[in-house]
Amino acid sequence: MKIAFIGQKGIPAKFGGVERHVEELAGEMVKKGHQVFVYARNNYTS
Repeated sequence: MKIAFIGQKGIPAKFGGVERHVEELAGEMVKKGHQVFVYARNNYTS
């Protein structure tokens, strides 16, 4: 399954909060075989 997370700030979670949850959820979903995409503003991604 293809899954997308869309938010203001991306991962790695430098800021905590929702970003931390997205990082953990995305990692677990990839382990289960899903394709995960995280979309965020350019100045917050690495």
